[in-house]
Order: sequence, then structure tokens, then C-alpha cells
Amino acid sequence: MMSRIGVFYRNRFRNRLPVTGYNEYNQVRVPTDIAPKRRLGELSVFSRWALNKSIYKGYLQDIRTYVSQRDTVTIIGGGRGISSVVAAQQTGAEGQVLIYEGSPEMINLINKVLDLNGVRKWCTVRQAVVGPGINVYTENDEISSISPTELKDCDVLVLDCEGAEYSVLPELEIQPQYIIVEFHPDKVSRPADAVLSELENYDLVETGTYYGNSVSEQRFRNLLERRKRGEPDVDGSYVKNPIAVLELNC
Repeated sequence: MMSRIGVFYRNRFRNRLPVTGYNEYNQVRVPTDIAPKRRLGELSVFSRWALNKSIYKGYLQDIRTYVSQRDTVTIIGGGRGISSVVAAQQTGAEGQVLIYEGSPEMINLINKVLDLNGVRKWCTVRQAVVGPGINVYTENDEISSISPTELKDCDVLVLDCEGAEYSVLPELEIQPQYIIVEFHPDKVSRPADAVLSELENYDLVETGTYYGNSVSEQRFRNLLERRKRGEPDVDGSYVKNPIAVLELNC
């Protein structure tokens, strides 16, 4: 019943309401390439239920927790630009955010999102993948790449790079204070938790689900393995990419 009401609202009723501004995902304004503009009354509970999308919840939650004012942040995998805006909001204009993204189409979207949220001045977007290019969302066959050893020092390193994290992390020569990683074990042939034991100078300080729920390290490793094998969780629910935060221990 509720799903039918939602369909009716979106398809028949919503477009008749006046536009009042841009929509938001996790407190980030997004252009119409991502979501339709907000309509009159869409701060109501009903409208949030009808239009809300749970996107990057745990990932953004960790960025808000571990990025501080004046930090230098490097993001590998810019995606839609939402994580870049959150990082820039946290650093403020005295910080710096460097974003690597291999897809020219996604870079155009990132730039729109940065402009819309007023953080462009302290953000730099570079068209390149770091390490191997895995599932780069582009029709362009010519994708620039750089080695992880070429990355410059930063306070926080953020990775959402479709499995390339399994190659990037062991090759790092920099030592950021924090590393925030969305893991994609199903995209690589390596063991799901292999990279964790290879980062001797880092401790796991946060382990959680894609949706922002904290879990124990043992449970986290189990989720990585289930994600790799494409298996549902113990309750039968879909396992989306687990997220971890690592802190430098030396």
C-alpha cells in the first residue's frame, strides 16, 4: 500500500508542486543530474520517505568524524562528488581537498556538485585513476593513471575505488594520520581481508557496514568475506561494501 502511495506521489502529484530549491543527499546539495529539485512541502516526513535515498551513509559519517579544519585530504575515486563536498566542508577554506577520478563524465558532475555547494576554491580535481582502473564509469578508453607511490602527503586518505584499494594500500609511501576505505572485495582475486594485515603501521579504529552501523572486527572480516562470495548476511539481507577507518600507530 505504502509503495503505491509513493509511486502516485512521484508520478502524478509531485510535478504539480512549485520548485523550492535543490535536493540534498546527506546535507549536500545535488544538481538535477543526480536528483530532481525539491518541491513545495518536501521537508515533510512524507516527502522524505518518498524521495530519500541512503547513499554513502557510513562513508560520509566517517569523513565527518575524522577530517578536521585545515586538513589536507586526498580522495581516490571522486564518484558523484558528494564525499568531496563533505571533506571540503570539514576542512574549511584553510584546508585542501585533492580528488582523483578517472571518468571525464564523473568529473563534470563532481565540478557541478562542488560549485553548487560553494567549496570549489579549495578543491582540486585530477582526471586519473590511482593504481589499476577498475569499473571506471566512462566510455573513454584512454584513462590516465598514476602509481600510489606518487601520492603527496595528506592528513586523511579516502578511498572508494572499486577494488583498486587492494593494490593502492600496500604500495603507499605516504603515511596519512587516517585512512578511510570502502572495500570492494568482490572486484579482486585477493583474499577479502588480506590488505588489513599488510598495513603494519596502522590500527583499525572503526569497522562498519555501508549504512553506518558499527560492527566488531571479527564481524567486519566476516562481512568482507560474504561480500566477496556474493552471499547474504546471516539475516538474509544484502551485504554492501563494508567500510573501515585506519589510524597511524607510529
